[in-house]
Amino acid sequence: LQPGYYTATVTLGQGEHPGYWGMEVLAPGGVFAGGLNLGGTLQQSGLPPGFGGFFLPTPQSVHLHVDARPAAGGDTSNVKLGVRLLDVNKNPVAAERFGGTSVDFTQALPAGYYTIEARGGDNSPLENFLMNVEAPQLSGGVVVGGFAGTNTVGYAGFYLSVAQQVTIRTYGQPSYGADGPGGIRLTLYDVSRNVIATVP
Repeated sequence: LQPGYYTATVTLGQGEHPGYWGMEVLAPGGVFAGGLNLGGTLQQSGLPPGFGGFFLPTPQSVHLHVDARPAAGGDTSNVKLGVRLLDVNKNPVAAERFGGTSVDFTQALPAGYYTIEARGGDNSPLENFLMNVEAPQLSGGVVVGGFAGTNTVGYAGFYLSVAQQVTIRTYGQPSYGADGPGGIRLTLYDVSRNVIATVP
């Protein structure tokens, strides 16, 4: 891909059963400049969270912003978003942050790999989450995942600072076993929302 902004989306294939998906975007030839936008759908507390993962090549200050809205739209009063930042060993970097529809914080972090988890409240509806990771430099690749159901969309938005080969992998069944969706579709868009590729 040439330098520029791209969006990769994951949707459930027609007639397929819902489940949990993951997507990995690998860009070894350069950094993701400026930050990332990630998102998907999450269920109530106690079920697998939505997540995004990223690698910092150097120590830096990272700003994290996560929003959640009911997937069907409408009343947001039952949305109780919880956000955790984990290190490469899945240890919490700080205490879990809670908000209604939004959690926002800045954290100074050493170099390394990190995961952001987003959870719904005990009585929260099916929610769409949107993560924004702002950092001077991210490298290697990113991951994102959530719940795939009818009319849900998961995505990763990223900026390539140099031309390079990008590998995108999706995970459902058989990687996630019976909890994975029956079939998912990957679509890659350029900054003007033109379709570059669709699989299958």
